[in-house]
Formats: sequence, structure tokens, C-alpha cells
Amino acid sequence: MAIVYAAPRHIPIHVPSNLIFVLRVETFRLCYLFFFCTMIIFAKTVTKYLVLPLLLAGAPAGTPIERLGCGAFNRNGEVDNRFGLSYGEGFDFYTENHLADAFGYGNICTDWDYSPSREITALYFPFFEYSLVIYIVLEWVTVKISHKRGELPDWYMRCATTLYPLCIFLCICFRMIFIALATESVNLHTAGFLCLQIALLTVAVMNVWYVLLTGQSYPNWSKARIARFAKIYLYLNVLISSLKIYGTIQIVKTGKGPAFYYITPIPDLFLGQILDLFYMLLNVLIPIFIAFKRRQSEDPLKFEISIPNHCYEGEDAQSTESTSLVNN
Repeated sequence: MAIVYAAPRHIPIHVPSNLIFVLRVETFRLCYLFFFCTMIIFAKTVTKYLVLPLLLAGAPAGTPIERLGCGAFNRNGEVDNRFGLSYGEGFDFYTENHLADAFGYGNICTDWDYSPSREITALYFPFFEYSLVIYIVLEWVTVKISHKRGELPDWYMRCATTLYPLCIFLCICFRMIFIALATESVNLHTAGFLCLQIALLTVAVMNVWYVLLTGQSYPNWSKARIARFAKIYLYLNVLISSLKIYGTIQIVKTGKGPAFYYITPIPDLFLGQILDLFYMLLNVLIPIFIAFKRRQSEDPLKFEISIPNHCYEGEDAQSTESTSLVNN
């Protein structure tokens, strides 16, 4: 039985009841890149002013001996750390943190490894996570429409339908960086970053395939030029990301970085750090340029949400249905 509504005052009964949203997919890529970069800046700021003094001071005076190794001060002399730090002993955040102990240097993750930066940064993190997930969902919608238009082969659509949901799951798993503490398990802590690395590489490969298969071109950028740039970017990203994923897998398995991480081709600069810089270039900085370029030229998605017209008091269902058909 249909619900009957009282007709609202001063409003025509049969006003179109729909909402239309126009969204640009690349806007959400810019959003998640923005939130990722600002999350790093935010975490660095909190760490500098709130975390560093606590770590240098060591465990508070009067801490029971059985709790000296809790949290950030979970060290055991030369037995399990190369800095020789003991339970409860203070340390320099930049040179003696737990990730530096594990693979020679501290990366951006160290800025949210210790309280209170971990808890505060975790409140900001959903802005990055949600915008990234929305971006992947909208990418799938774009692929689905392009496939229906005949612009993409069936095999690509099957890949997208399988891989994009997997990427969403892997992106959500990135939150493990706040759940599994680096001070207790570098392996589990790094596993969250491994999930994100696999997801970002998969999305990058799918994006380049999409550009090549649809033969895209932009103002002042011919189809051949776009294809050449896309292939170079893909080759470099696959190479650097594969090395990064391999190194991360070793950390997840053993708690230590691979041997090549500890090579210092430049004094005081580990090869692992150089790899991280190239990884950030290919997965953060260059994608910002790509997103701006694609956002300027590509057509937006148009979403329309509607509900059937209500049956108002004093009307019968047949007249409402007939009027609704005429309006549509």
C-alpha cells in the first residue's frame, strides 16, 4: 500500500524530484594527493613540537621497571637494535627511531609512529582515505561507460571489475599504519604501506592502459605525444614501484630491509632513501601534474538521483501516475 503525503503549501505538487551532480574524476585524485601531502606536513609539525621532547627525555621518572620498555622505549640494548638503546632510554627521533633501526633510515611514516602524533594524525587520515576510495570508484564508473560506448575491449573491463574492488580493499588496509605500532611490530606496521603500494601501482597501470586503449589527446598534446609520455611514465613507475614493493615485502617478512637498502652511494644517504624519493616523485608529484592536465580536458561525470513522485492526499494513484508520465 502506497504512503499518502499531505500536499506541501506554496509548492507545486508535481515538481521534478531529482538531483543532478557533475563530478570530475581527476578532482578526487587531486584531493587525495592534497590530503596525503598535507597529512605529511601536519604529522611533521606535530612530531616536531610534541613528540621530539618526549622521546629525548626517555621514560618518565618513576616508571615501574616492568613498563620501561613500553611504547616508544621498547628497546633491548644491543640484542635487538643497532643503536644499543636500553629499555626506557631516550633517543633522537631523526637518527634512532624504530624504522631507522629496521632498514637504515626513517621514512615519512616515522612522523606518525609515536604518540601523540599517531593519534592526532589518525584523525586527519580519513580525508585522504575516503577521497582515494571515491577516486577509484569514479575511475571504475568511467571505465564502465567507456566500455559500453565500445571504446574499451572486454578483457580490460573484466580486469577493472576485478582489480578496482581489490584496490579499494588494499587502500583501506593502509590504516594499519595507525593500528600496528612500529614500536611493537615493524612487520605488521609496514604491511599497511605494502597494501597501498600495490594498490597505487595497479591503479597507475590501469590508467595508462585506459589512455592508450582510448587513444586520448589533449589541446597541444597529440595522441602520439600522450602515448609516448604515458609509456615512459608506466615503465619508470613499474620499475621503481616494483623495487619498492620488493623491499617492503622483505621488511614485512623479516623486519629488516633488503641488503641494497643499506648501500650509501652518497655519504649519509642510503640507497633506500633514494628509492623513496623516486617513488614519491612518480606516485605523488607527477600524478599531480597528470591530474591537472586531465581535469582541464576530460568530460565530467553527470549523476542524476531521483525518486518517484509522491501520491498526495486528495489524489488517486492513477491520476498521479498519469501526471508523472506526462511530466517525464
